[in-house]
Amino acid sequence: MLYLLFLLAHLFAALIFIGTVFFEVLILAASVLLHLSLFAHMVAIVLLAKSMFYLSG
Repeated sequence: MLYLLFLLAHLFAALIFIGTVFFEVLILAASVLLHLSLFAHMVAIVLLAKSMFYLSG
């Protein structure tokens, strides 16, 4: 009985650990995507500004 409880506790701890790691990875992925998106917008704005400059110049 005690061994079963011990096993259950370990399983629960492992699930929490896996869940936490998964959550961290999810947050990291969201952060990376956000930064890539911001970078892409900056590049697009710079390219747009350059093309406007060339068209007007």
